[in-house]
Amino acid sequence: MPPMFGTRMIMQRLFCFALVMIGCLTPGFVGAQQADVPALVEQLSSADRSEARSALDQLSKLGEKAVPAVPALIELLRSPDPQLAVYAATTLESIGPPAEPAAEALLEAVFDENPAVRRAAIAALRAIDPDPEKIEPVLERLLLEGDATVIVPALETFAEFGERAVPRVRDLLKRPDLAYWGVVLAGDIGPAAADAVPELIPLLEDPQHELRIKVLIALGEIGPESAAAVPAIVQRLESDEIMGARYAAAFALGSIGAKTEEANRALVDAARGEEQTLKTISLWALARINPDQQRVVKHAAETLVAGLASDDAQVRRVAARALADFGEHGDVAAPALIAMLKDADPEVVGNALDALASIGPMIIDRIVDALKNPELRHYATRLLYRLGPEAAEAVPALTEALQEPVTDANDAAFRVETQMALAAIGPAAAPAVQELIKSLDSDDSDIRGTACYALGKIGPAAASAVGPLRVCLQHLDPTELGPVWWALLQIRPDDREIIQAVAPRLIDALEQPSALVRAEAAAALGNLGEGALPALPRLRQLQEDPNPIVREAAVQAVRKLEAGSDS
Repeated sequence: MPPMFGTRMIMQRLFCFALVMIGCLTPGFVGAQQADVPALVEQLSSADRSEARSALDQLSKLGEKAVPAVPALIELLRSPDPQLAVYAATTLESIGPPAEPAAEALLEAVFDENPAVRRAAIAALRAIDPDPEKIEPVLERLLLEGDATVIVPALETFAEFGERAVPRVRDLLKRPDLAYWGVVLAGDIGPAAADAVPELIPLLEDPQHELRIKVLIALGEIGPESAAAVPAIVQRLESDEIMGARYAAAFALGSIGAKTEEANRALVDAARGEEQTLKTISLWALARINPDQQRVVKHAAETLVAGLASDDAQVRRVAARALADFGEHGDVAAPALIAMLKDADPEVVGNALDALASIGPMIIDRIVDALKNPELRHYATRLLYRLGPEAAEAVPALTEALQEPVTDANDAAFRVETQMALAAIGPAAAPAVQELIKSLDSDDSDIRGTACYALGKIGPAAASAVGPLRVCLQHLDPTELGPVWWALLQIRPDDREIIQAVAPRLIDALEQPSALVRAEAAAALGNLGEGALPALPRLRQLQEDPNPIVREAAVQAVRKLEAGSDS
């Protein structure tokens, strides 16, 4: 059984969490100082990449004041250097709506082969929020010429426009060469795409079964507003030659909540048929459409539970996924779903976990029992982690689990997962503090790190851990200090003595070869106030660090500390 979290990734995840929590990876502070925008624009064309990067960094802090730089940023967005393109997009994002002239170039960048460029362009478009009509010609060209692996995330971005994008969707649906992408976009938009239903219905007769299936799924995603399509969907359920289309039709009827006599009859017939996957989806649809008919719902839940034992992995997957909607019948579904956690098919296991998470608060006692089963305990901690504060009843069992000896890698992984579950529960996990403190003495860095994380998430109620954490602060390697100082500052956020103890170790960490450690230390120092002022000279040097994350952390730290010292 693979552990919930890869052991080599634990510390990195905690470091990244700390960086986000303290604001290092967000736009954060916007400089109020005056800047020579024309000079910065000229600097953007410098052959020295670091000069251009420095200009971008300064422009990004000016917000709307950097509008004169938009034409130059558009050119830089098309740079063959993906890192500069990312910085240009990020700067346009900081300018916001006044950067609308860059919308077409940003849409082109959404289709870039470099994923970092795509993500930055997507973020910028969301911030600028351009009129969809203005970028329609570019969208059309890119849909016709682009690669599907790039088009799909681009459409997800376009879907953020919601109702404003629907006129474009309707236009796409009327064009045979672009209808497929119009259908995908309608499904991504969901209920707000209701006005596109009249254009979607005729496509249910398209000879391409892939398109018919996509249309059925899109109508289901739109939901009750697709009611006008029910007769055509029923026809697909009853007679489509492609079984996948019939599956999608049953899904659509359930998602729409089609209460018509013809829909009910078609679903009942399908539920009585021999095709197991169709039977499973149809039962789910009938229960969803008739939630007040307890006999129907209970029968569906029991039949779906039986489907979990099918020899067909696809039936098991669908049954496990459908049971997520049967929370009130958790007593019926839980035992079979827990058994499915041993399934050889990872998708079955994933769907079973989703279903169990949906009914989790009702079956905490069963999850607690699973903690004692060597074959199920890892899955139990995953469920409790997902339930978070709702799993507070499991704290005594999780605390008891921490008392088990660690004799091998599997035991170590279980302890890490148990501590992450306690962290997700938060302050209500305070009864586990003493056992978590014991983990601080472990030779395993992941066990120590997740114990710190849990103590920090528990917060002030973990005050008894301050002493042991301070001991860790003195003897641990600088690369492992992130979770320690983070926990201390969460438990005692305004304690000057804690700040004075943490600051010297963070200053030492600025010299570490690991960029992640340097960035983490810089970001933390920026939040410590006057106690971190001795770090200013070194932080200023790190503003030129080769690593962009370190540079950004140093820039923000310097600004925060200088602003604090001036006030």
